[in-house]
This record gives sequence, C-alpha cells and structure tokens, in this order.
Amino acid sequence: GGEAFIPKPFYPRHLTAVVNKILSGRESLKSYYGSVMSNSDLLNEKVVMKGDREFIVKMTGIVESDLSNEALSPAILCDRMHVSKAQLYRKLNELVGMSPVEFIRSIRLEHAARLLKTTDLTVQEIMYEVGFNNKSYFYREFGKVYGLSPRAYRMEALHKDNA
Repeated sequence: GGEAFIPKPFYPRHLTAVVNKILSGRESLKSYYGSVMSNSDLLNEKVVMKGDREFIVKMTGIVESDLSNEALSPAILCDRMHVSKAQLYRKLNELVGMSPVEFIRSIRLEHAARLLKTTDLTVQEIMYEVGFNNKSYFYREFGKVYGLSPRAYRMEALHKDNA
C-alpha cells in the first residue's frame, strides 16, 4: 500500500514534497468523489446521473421482458417502476425526450428491426412478436423510424451482409 519510495539518506525538502503531493492527490480524489461528476454517466451522448441511468435500464428491461404484450401501457410501467404517471412522464421526457408510449414503441421497433436482420420469421410474425396487432400501424411507424418498409429493410440488410 505504499504510495512513494524515499531512499536513504533522505532530504527533508524531498520528504516534504512527496508528502504534499500525496496529500494533494488524496484531496483531489475526495473532491472528485464528492462532486456531481462522479455520480454521472453518459446515456445516448447525454450526461445523466447514475440513478437516472439505472431507471432507464430498469424500464427498458421491463418493456423488453413483456414485449409481445400488446396491452403494455404506461400504467403497467408505473406499477412495475413504483412511480406515479406524472413522475414517469416527467422523468422519461427529461432523460430521453419521449413519452412512455413513444419509449415503448421505440423499443418494440428496435427489436423488430433486429429480428428482421437476424431471423427468418415473416414480417407478420415479427409484428406480433414485438406487440403490434395492426399491420398498417406497424408499417407506418416502422417507416417513420427507418425510412423503409419492414420488407425493404430486411432486403437492404441482406444486401449489406452479402456485400
């Protein structure tokens, strides 16, 4: 656990300088760990507090675990996250700039895109797998995010893999 090595014979000024350096290093560590920066993290290129990051990770886990449930709603998220509806809306909007409904939809669409790239399931099977029950709504929302229909997205992903 030694922080410095001082050979014999030592000079008092050298000893004082080493001790001062060790003390200033400890002081800077103490101030860092007591600051906001030690309690923050990056999420989507945004600085967020570690507790907020855990909130988003927990919420994402809840949505992903119940992805195929088309009835998944902000009320269910509130219940599982143990927060009020107003608090959920405020916190999600503050952290990711989305409402709970948009957050759920974005996770569903990301998962659908991943399934389109990695599985041989039909688009309709994927649609049901990620919790959509209306084909036109699924196609419209997928197109808004990815700029392509699900089928075209799959074909483009296949061409990129083969190239």
